[in-house]
Amino acid sequence: MEYWYALSDALSLNQLGQFHFLRPWWWLFMIPAVLLYRVALREPGNVSQWRDHMSPEILKHLVIEGNTRRWFSPRRMFLPFLLLITIVLAGPTWRQQPSPFLVDESVLVVALDLSSSMREADLKPSRLLRAKQKVNDLLDARGGGNTAVIALAGSAHLAMPITRDRDMASHILNALDWQVMPRKSKDLAQLIPLLERLLQPVAAPATVLLLTDRAANAAVQPFADYFASSGRKLVIWSVTANQGDTGQLNQLAEQSNATLVPYDATGDDIGQVNRIIRSHMVAAPDAALPWEDAGYFLLFLLATIHVLWFRKGWTLKW
Repeated sequence: MEYWYALSDALSLNQLGQFHFLRPWWWLFMIPAVLLYRVALREPGNVSQWRDHMSPEILKHLVIEGNTRRWFSPRRMFLPFLLLITIVLAGPTWRQQPSPFLVDESVLVVALDLSSSMREADLKPSRLLRAKQKVNDLLDARGGGNTAVIALAGSAHLAMPITRDRDMASHILNALDWQVMPRKSKDLAQLIPLLERLLQPVAAPATVLLLTDRAANAAVQPFADYFASSGRKLVIWSVTANQGDTGQLNQLAEQSNATLVPYDATGDDIGQVNRIIRSHMVAAPDAALPWEDAGYFLLFLLATIHVLWFRKGWTLKW
């Protein structure tokens, strides 16, 4: 199943631009293949040899027409079968194999809203507790990597600098509470100056994960300006059951070119956020890495066509 997810990710425009064949000389096989196909479509020899000696009207009644005129026949399927064989032998590919020595240097910045509105209990027991649980589950699913934690309310404060210590990140998150914030109001725009200082020396890809319940219009323009110029990615995780709050977050996400992930009690949102974060990890290309041969997966289609030749009457006479 993992391969099909990787295959769907691989079919992007950038990677399709790298499409080529590992063994292009196998396309010369199509020359004898087309000749064989023309031979297969010829009239059987035992009929053609009588055309010079018998009347066409009589010969027409003596010959039993087979299924050669049908599009779904052994003769018609012969050329597609040879074409698929040629593609498999040529080795289509569009991406390189991942390096076994790849180290994930990307950074995840978790910005947790600790304003007074996060105490609301539309998500039991509270929005804040549910947000903490979601982040802890995400860190478990992520399995490691550089992580920083920011406490956000009427002001923004770096609660944990960038580190790979998963246990420390969980400990800091569990200790955060709205009571530790000097200003209990909500001002999401305060996050931007702190992000600039924190991520300015970071050359690796960075994803900012904002967990909040609502947004004000004053935060839209600062977010849009920063994420348009910095190259950083923003993911907004909505922690609310109020549809009115979700509309405000939609506006913030649209203007910031961000992805908005709604809260999901089943836990599907955790996997969605993790996939988004992983997609932002960029590995440096290595020309020495081997290319993946995608032709092997056409063998299943070849086998399906080949099974047809076991049907009664599916034969080719040369």
